Amino acid sequence: MGAVLKGAKGPWTIVVDVGKRPDGRRKKRWITVKRSKEDAERRMSEILKRVNSGLYISPNKDTLGSFLFPFVPGQPDLLSTSSPIQSRQTEAIKSRNR
Repeated sequence: MGAVLKGAKGPWTIVVDVGKRPDGRRKKRWITVKRSKEDAERRMSEILKRVNSGLYISPNKDTLGSFLFPFVPGQPDLLSTSSPIQSRQTEAIKSRNR
């Protein structure tokens, strides 16, 4: 189920039901399309096709590190944010300040 709505300032908004929440309420996805209404309808039909076939994957903010962590449990240094170069730079700055 979905709808195409006209935005207040011009762009079109698509509202698509993408499943149910654990408490039974509908889960909706809001998407803005800046082109024509036909483009918005085309995009809505693509999303609905994926939802109905079970191929829709909801976008999220997972990082590559959080995805790879279960696959590389013995290598935490691979996922750290500091590199050897940054460590050397930090040590050089500390030695200058002494």
